[in-house]
Amino acid sequence: MVRNKIVINSNFNIVGVVPNRKEILTKEWIDYRMELFMEYTLQSFKIQTNQDFIYLIKYEGCTEDIIKNALSRYDKLPNNIHFVKNNEFKHKAMENIDDYDYIYLTRIDCDDMCHKSYVQQLYDFIPKKDTKVLVNQNGYIYNSVENNLLKISYLYPPLYTLIYSKKEMKYRLNKNKYTIPAGHIPFFYLKHELLPNYNYIWHIHSKNTLNPYKRLSDGYGLDINLNNLITDSSQISKILENFIGPVI
Repeated sequence: MVRNKIVINSNFNIVGVVPNRKEILTKEWIDYRMELFMEYTLQSFKIQTNQDFIYLIKYEGCTEDIIKNALSRYDKLPNNIHFVKNNEFKHKAMENIDDYDYIYLTRIDCDDMCHKSYVQQLYDFIPKKDTKVLVNQNGYIYNSVENNLLKISYLYPPLYTLIYSKKEMKYRLNKNKYTIPAGHIPFFYLKHELLPNYNYIWHIHSKNTLNPYKRLSDGYGLDINLNNLITDSSQISKILENFIGPVI
């Protein structure tokens, strides 16, 4: 029987990956981002119907004291969710790797959300032999400032899962080549399959640097139709419940 290890991966404040450059190393930015993570992204993974995964949130080592201080103001994280310094990611991701045949490496931003069944979907899906990426083109944009949801389809979405054999994952971790450079676009040129469900929520908030509402024609396959905008609060709460649990 094939055994898969699911590793969720986010960049919290990694220089050169996360926008805003020097700002991402400041206490103000980290505290704000941590609040978003705790309220939205963390909840997505706490309510996953299958908890057999590890979620690693990478941060710059020079901000360790600020990160630990921010974390101390919240409840202890679940045992399968860890903040790790960027240079410790490889070691943590390789734990018990020999017990598995394939590694599923999922990329998500640490202010976004995924459907509560996403991990289970990864276990249930049987990819073709040459498939390298599982892609989620269907999702939502959630504007938490104005409290509305927009149903979208995105050719190059912010949530996707790379599939590596155990041998390839070890090689890539040792070479620090386990992710795709240049944003989300290059994965589409790999052998991929689409997961049909509406699996992700792209979150707009007061400090977003990339506001998709301002990119109605971004040239990267973002299909925005404002006729799909949802403003009814009860409907929004019902949808959000599948991503972060009951909305108070």
